Amino acid sequence: MDWGRGQGEGAKRKDALMRAAVLHSAVPPEAPPDEKDVLIQARCIGEALERLGWDVVFLPFHSDLGTMRQTLRRMGPDVVVNLVETVEGSGRLGHTAPALLDAEGIPYTGCPTEAVFCTSHKVLAKKYLTAWGVPTPAWFAPEDEPPPPWARKTLVIVKPVWEDASVGIDQEAVVSMADPEAWDRAVRRARNRFGPAGFFAERFIDGREFNLALLARRGGVDVLPVAEMCFEGFGPDRHRIVDYEAKWAEGSFAERHTVRSFSRAQEDGLLVERLSALARRCWDLFGLRGYARIDFRVDEDGRPWLLEVNANPCLSPDAGFMAAARQAGLDMDAVVHRLVEDASAPRPSRPNPVETPAVCEQETSYSADAAALSGLMLRTHLRPSDDEAVERITAETGFFNGEEIAVARDLARQSLSLGAAASGYFFILAEHDGRVVGYTCYGPIWGTAGRFDLYWIVVEPAWQGRGIGKILLHAAEEAIRCAGGRRVYVETSSRPLYEPTRQFYLHAGFAQVASLPDFYAPNDHKMIYCKTLGAAS
Repeated sequence: MDWGRGQGEGAKRKDALMRAAVLHSAVPPEAPPDEKDVLIQARCIGEALERLGWDVVFLPFHSDLGTMRQTLRRMGPDVVVNLVETVEGSGRLGHTAPALLDAEGIPYTGCPTEAVFCTSHKVLAKKYLTAWGVPTPAWFAPEDEPPPPWARKTLVIVKPVWEDASVGIDQEAVVSMADPEAWDRAVRRARNRFGPAGFFAERFIDGREFNLALLARRGGVDVLPVAEMCFEGFGPDRHRIVDYEAKWAEGSFAERHTVRSFSRAQEDGLLVERLSALARRCWDLFGLRGYARIDFRVDEDGRPWLLEVNANPCLSPDAGFMAAARQAGLDMDAVVHRLVEDASAPRPSRPNPVETPAVCEQETSYSADAAALSGLMLRTHLRPSDDEAVERITAETGFFNGEEIAVARDLARQSLSLGAAASGYFFILAEHDGRVVGYTCYGPIWGTAGRFDLYWIVVEPAWQGRGIGKILLHAAEEAIRCAGGRRVYVETSSRPLYEPTRQFYLHAGFAQVASLPDFYAPNDHKMIYCKTLGAAS
């Protein structure tokens, strides 16, 4: 693959007077190593720009936007390399740098303002990931809500909302709520350092960790070779995490024994394909540009969980992004050339993540013409008793055996326990006067681009024939569309009992795409139907 120009060959600009400003966080002398690292990035990128024929100036960014505006106008850069991650030591204001550049109409490298803001706020990013059907570990805000049931049964990791570079992450951040002293200590430390609204608790995924670096190219994006973070010699008393010590405490046990491996990751081809598909989807959904890094954990069952979307990750020579670039045959000059080329290209119009429609998490009324359906409500958040309602309705239809009924109930329980995005099972329930009278369940097909399974549409027998099935199907299709889904698959039986079901899907625009003979039993074939969805309305 042609990843880009290497060693600066043929990459010089015709006009050597073109000016590039390297905009970076202002770093005081007493700053910790995670903040000082941006100065290394700025120096290396500045040297690359000079080799590429640019006139380079450096500009520390601070919170006095009026002065920053005047300085930028005086410098008159043709492009800005935006390396701002923190402002006055806080990640909370990192998005103000691209916002100022947008206001001034100056082209800049990397992600746009909206993407920087939405991905920097980790809880906000997780809300969007959940709405879009991307698996991310369940979480809660200890200061705002009581711990959910799942949090009392597993380890959690206490993380800052805004900070990157593993700031605030150490071995004591991973705790069990069964140990009240450790839990209180972790919460107290986070509160004192980041403020009451500046931290959250996330379900800890004890598994493998992968980093996926993405780099823009003309007309698209490349996923660079995938890295796995290997925790060598970690005993049972040490959590397998890339904490602050592993990144910044040179010579420490964690730094020496947390090893990046590209060869090991490549041995799992199918898993790498699944992770790459999820990474590309996030690139599109968040409207990322230039470059990004997306971090995953993979649990013991092989399920991927997206931890963070890192817009404009570190470009220091020893950082993970540049390590992946070198695996792809790209040196610093080639990466910088790609970033500057992308910055100069027209920015396509795409939905702002803040405005992108998502799966509704509140109760909404459905306006129907039939008087019998007045008061019908649809909701997408499960309540603790909904697994019983799902079991009851499924059994009452008379269509399903005991094993199938148990499967429907267990899907609801998994969604309740782990959350919809984490479990992969999204429910929409139809209620009338507080009683659940129907439901549908759907979820993304892992490792695919915009493909979803529609697992169930079930309506209580007394409410069948009133259009509730069509309402639920329409709601599911809209939710799938909003989550980036483009094709929906449904499976059913070939038995005569299911003829109305097959006709229901055919009349709804599905087409039969396959038949698996004798799948369920002799002479009971699996019938597979598919529908292609249009753009979200």
